[in-house]
Amino acid sequence: MRGMIVAPQPEAVEAGALALKRGGNAIDAAIACAFMQGVVDPQMAGVAGFGVMDHAAMTRRAAQLFAELKSETRPLDLVRTLSGGQRQAVAIARTRLAEAKLVLLDEPTASISVRQVAEVLDLMRRMRDHGQSIIFISHAMPHIFAVVDRITVLRRGRKVADKPKGATSPEEVTALITGAIERA
Repeated sequence: MRGMIVAPQPEAVEAGALALKRGGNAIDAAIACAFMQGVVDPQMAGVAGFGVMDHAAMTRRAAQLFAELKSETRPLDLVRTLSGGQRQAVAIARTRLAEAKLVLLDEPTASISVRQVAEVLDLMRRMRDHGQSIIFISHAMPHIFAVVDRITVLRRGRKVADKPKGATSPEEVTALITGAIERA
């Protein structure tokens, strides 16, 4: 077994501590840590604390997750060389690795190509099919209506709509977001 001892990135620890200091709970701290740690260094992927890493087992598990997600991403590719869609696949695979029941995706289709958008939306459908709930934050109405079951609109921190996708339209959602319609 080839392994090494690693520690969480200091920024992740600081973000978690800050979340707790501001009155958050352990979930807030974990979210802050996951956000700050990000998909930057493949050696750190999935590391939540100190431990010995089994690279062969990690590579096998990553290959299995990418195969389940039907992603073209390869486990030994360096993240910095991946396309935007492949980076999203890495992030989504990490949620599967953690067996997350709820996944927050904030603008996952922003700044990627049309082909990569299709790949990410397909990955989101597969996540749903595997029993994961997704909070999908986006301003791209075609992307939203392609994958969601329910739409909640927040404007200035207040919920102005919450309804099944079939009970609304992209035009109504856009009007709610912009304030052209007050409530629905």
